Amino acid sequence: DALAAEEKSWKRQIRLLETEIRKMGDENMVLRKKLGQGDYDKATTKVLHFSANPLTTAARNKKKKEAERMKLKIQTLEAKLAIFEDAMAGKTANDPNAVTSARIRAEKIEAVQQKKREMDSEIAKWRGEAERMRRDASEGSKRLNRLKEVFKRKVSEFREACYRMTGYKIELIDGDKYRLRPMYAPTQDDDIIIHFHQGQLSVLATDFVSRLDKSVSQLLTEFHSVPAFLGQITLDLFTQTTIAK
Repeated sequence: DALAAEEKSWKRQIRLLETEIRKMGDENMVLRKKLGQGDYDKATTKVLHFSANPLTTAARNKKKKEAERMKLKIQTLEAKLAIFEDAMAGKTANDPNAVTSARIRAEKIEAVQQKKREMDSEIAKWRGEAERMRRDASEGSKRLNRLKEVFKRKVSEFREACYRMTGYKIELIDGDKYRLRPMYAPTQDDDIIIHFHQGQLSVLATDFVSRLDKSVSQLLTEFHSVPAFLGQITLDLFTQTTIAK
């Protein structure tokens, strides 16, 4: 009858799948043996074996996934077969629609198995996406660190260039105040502090500034020129430390 014919068909499918799994296992062993030993002349050829060969790993993963897929299919067919065997054993003998009922139950099992496969595929996809994002984040972090190093080097180069061009080593202090150390000053304690606020410059009192000649201070008090003030200091210090000697 139809029930027996369907049972016979599924049993045949299970046997074919089991045969295919064994065949894949044999092929895998052969491939692994070839990859491990290699078909080459050992007297003339030297072969280096990678501890994690990408091709071997990919082939092994592919075989493993295929074997898992076939095993899952066998489990589904076995579940269907068990339902039909129950029907043939008389557990559903009083049901005039035994074959139809068994088929519906088997189809539900197949739907559940299919849903599981889809979920597994989706999980694998998201895991791959998470791994890709992790690699991207790692690469982004490396690029950021490289940019920080470049920025740090350029800032250092810029400060050194300003020092050599203007004659002042400039340091930012207290947010909006700058300390200027003249290149030709006798000591490191000789400094000028300039406050920059709302686009305006003002020179703050320091021991060094208080010792400056009146003619230099007049460049600030009368002409309000910070560049002229700083330039005159540089010229005077240069004369004292270089030309005077």
